[in-house]
Amino acid sequence: TNSIVQTFDQFTSSSGNSRHSMHSVSRNKLLSSQNNLPKGLPSHLEKLPLEEQPWFHPSLTRSEAEELIRNEPEGSFLVRPSETCPNDFSLTIKHKTFLHMKITRNNAGQFILGEYSQPYSSVSQMIYHYARTLVPVLGAYSVTLTHPVFKRV
Repeated sequence: TNSIVQTFDQFTSSSGNSRHSMHSVSRNKLLSSQNNLPKGLPSHLEKLPLEEQPWFHPSLTRSEAEELIRNEPEGSFLVRPSETCPNDFSLTIKHKTFLHMKITRNNAGQFILGEYSQPYSSVSQMIYHYARTLVPVLGAYSVTLTHPVFKRV
């Protein structure tokens, strides 16, 4: 779809201060044309295991995740281990405030987002799917994963 989304641009002014501007853009302008993925999320990474994904933060806590994406644009996201359930993960998304959506395994060992998503064979497959489509969120709205937040090295 070519929905309109709010996006933030960050730029540095001539005085060196970081500035932000918000504007509406076509969702298609945020996507790279050949694979319908957000710019900055190249499709060649899609097959990498979770541990090698640049948006996976293996030792980040919930509060650290919030701090990391606090000044990032709407649609920014990362995946981290769940603090409350070992072997599960959390998808942290910047949307107005912060969303923390649990990624669990079903009885067949496949990954699901929340309670009702379709199953995926890997967390990576799930994230790349939701980078191409809307993430359904409890309530009447959906979120788009548009800006992966890469781990700092």
